[in-house]
Amino acid sequence: MRRSLPAIALIVVALLLGGCAKQPETLATPPAETPKAQGAANSANATTPVTKGGPVNAPNTGASKGDPTDKPRVAKPLNAEKAVPIAVKSTAELPSVVAAQKDIGLFFQMAQECGVAKDVFEAMPHTFFVPTDGAIQAMGTDALGRLKSNKEEMKAFVLRHVSNGTLRKADLVKMQGIPMLAQGYPLSVKDGTVYVDTSKLIRSDIETKRGVIHVLDRTLNKAVAY
Repeated sequence: MRRSLPAIALIVVALLLGGCAKQPETLATPPAETPKAQGAANSANATTPVTKGGPVNAPNTGASKGDPTDKPRVAKPLNAEKAVPIAVKSTAELPSVVAAQKDIGLFFQMAQECGVAKDVFEAMPHTFFVPTDGAIQAMGTDALGRLKSNKEEMKAFVLRHVSNGTLRKADLVKMQGIPMLAQGYPLSVKDGTVYVDTSKLIRSDIETKRGVIHVLDRTLNKAVAY
C-alpha cells in the first residue's frame, strides 16, 4: 500500500529532529587551586608589583647581605659641646629681666638696633654672655661710634656674645670652649669662677623665657682658637 505524501513528510521531520537532539559535549574545567598554591601566588603578586614596563625591583634598604640588622645608623655629633640643651626654666620676658638687672641694657639696645633681637633671639632659646654697660663704654667713643655707624659690625659684635641653646654655669665648668654664633672662645675655671677667654662671669644663670644670661666684666672683641 502506497503511503501518502503527508505521512512521508512526517517521517522526514522526525528523523531530522532525532539527529539534533544529541547532547552537547561538555568542556573540561581546570582543577581548582589548592589553598597553599593560591596563597603562594598572592604573595608573589604582593611582593613583585608589575608595571607597564615589567616587574619592579624591590627597594634597596641599605643593609648589606651579611648585616645582622637593618636598623638605620645614626651619626654621632662631631663635637659633643655643640649639642647643647634648649630647655628654659622661666616664663619671664627678656626685656623685663634686662630692666631688673639695671646694668646690661646697652648690649640689648644694640641687639635691637642691628636686628639681631628680632631675627635671632626670638627664634629659639640662647645663652647670652652680656658685658655690663660699663664694659661696653670702656671700649671708647671711637669704637662705639664705628659700631653704631655700621650695623653689620654691630651685628657681629652682638653675635660674638651669644651661643645656641641654654648653657648654665654647671654646663660651662665642664667645657673647654664655647662656640658663639659668630666665633668661639676658650673657657676656663679659676677658683670657681668661669672665664670666657679673659672675660670673667660676675653673675650667672639669670633665667628668661628666651634663654640664660651670664654677665661679663669685659667685652669679647677678638677671635680666639680653642
